Amino acid sequence: MATDDAERLLKCIGTLLEVFLVNEDRFPTAGGKARYNPIDFATLRYVQTYPGCRGADIARHLKVAATTQQSVLDRLIRRGLVVRGDHPDGGGAKAHHLTEEGQAMRDAIHAQDIANMNAMLAIIGPDDRQTVLNAIDKIADVLGKESSETG
Repeated sequence: MATDDAERLLKCIGTLLEVFLVNEDRFPTAGGKARYNPIDFATLRYVQTYPGCRGADIARHLKVAATTQQSVLDRLIRRGLVVRGDHPDGGGAKAHHLTEEGQAMRDAIHAQDIANMNAMLAIIGPDDRQTVLNAIDKIADVLGKESSETG
């Protein structure tokens, strides 16, 4: 792969990350309800998708150390976004659920994510849209599979 192509892609992806995740004025994260924190957001998404999950399940999915995930969950619990209770399997395992405030935060994050995607899609004409989406699907599919096969 040509270094020039990699540099071009790096510049493009870097610009998109900066616009959508750093610039809080133009595209406020979660509708201005939170600062962007990738592991917090990914944890909230996982707990929403798998209510009653254990911290170890989240850590395994996100490929982070269990102690790191525990710290994230503790922080989200202190913020009132997640609650922890006994897991039905017992053995000291803990189950995690979103609170109403946590669900509202996930809804705000998702709404902002969709607004961000619509902003990008509005720039792409209908003729190019499927080509771009197919290419990004392919990248996400391959890298997602590689990520799930490691660790």
